[in-house]
Amino acid sequence: MQQIWKYIIEFIFGGGIIVGMDILAKRFSPKYSALLYALPLQFTIAAIFIYTDSEKSTIQQLSIASIYLLISTVLFIVVFYFLTKKLDFWISLGIAYTILIIIGYILLKIIKFN
Repeated sequence: MQQIWKYIIEFIFGGGIIVGMDILAKRFSPKYSALLYALPLQFTIAAIFIYTDSEKSTIQQLSIASIYLLISTVLFIVVFYFLTKKLDFWISLGIAYTILIIIGYILLKIIKFN
């Protein structure tokens, strides 16, 4: 039963960040929403929960994998930005996600864990 409460808390935090981004973008400015997105809140929350159930090496692997995958995330944002200038929103999103998945997969294959 204790495990279900952990999942509920994780779900609330994750959903809260998304709702917070939506509210900030609509009521104030997209730049504040981007600021919330740029904060490593989800990583921090996930690291805390993973650390409570895992070994230190798991957090280290999570950290290095996150560094590698930030490359694909930045590329996703850049590609999406430029595509939305020329194409429909949904098409741009689909292409950007396809690139994200391909680059992410390649980067994960490059990572060497102990």
